[in-house]
Amino acid sequence: MLRNTLISTAALAFAGATHAGLATWTLTGTGAASGTLATLGNVNITLTMSIDSSASALQGASAIYGWNFTMSDSAGTELFRASGTPTAASPNAATYIRWTAGSTSTRRYTVVLGGTTSSSWTAAGSLPAINLLELGYVANRTAGVYGNFGDSLVGSAGGNGGFLMAAATGGGSFGAVSVTNFVIVPTPGAAALAIVAGIASFRRRRA
Repeated sequence: MLRNTLISTAALAFAGATHAGLATWTLTGTGAASGTLATLGNVNITLTMSIDSSASALQGASAIYGWNFTMSDSAGTELFRASGTPTAASPNAATYIRWTAGSTSTRRYTVVLGGTTSSSWTAAGSLPAINLLELGYVANRTAGVYGNFGDSLVGSAGGNGGFLMAAATGGGSFGAVSVTNFVIVPTPGAAALAIVAGIASFRRRRA
């Protein structure tokens, strides 16, 4: 399948925080670890992002201004923590594939989060360190027009094409934790958008 690439080229800093769409959103879910991370079993991952929710769904990479990531085991013990603020030298990058959501042809983006600083594993023994974090979402599209990034995140939650992934790719081996049913923890902006998206979805189903 043909993959198309969209790579942010400008430095992204919190100086952009005056944008009307800027908000803090938290995505969280549980997934099973595999490969070199398999001994972790089921883990909980949380990604909190400062985003421009009103940015185009096609510009998700540049709509993320900063983020914090944590992973914990089933007992709640923190295993890993990372944070990032994209820069010109280490920007977020996104690729997409063609995707069908219902009967609508759209795009499914995979955003690789850049500008990463991370801790060592805090309770995972000799497991390899995670060095790759990804966010997947399906671009919202209605009547041939792409919507915004916030709508796309809401529409991708709960197993509707979105995902969170943390991977260890060093030393020629591979381990990952993938969550395909993340939820958005209510914050004032995200909660309101979720309600609006839910109403719009209901109206589309009834139409």
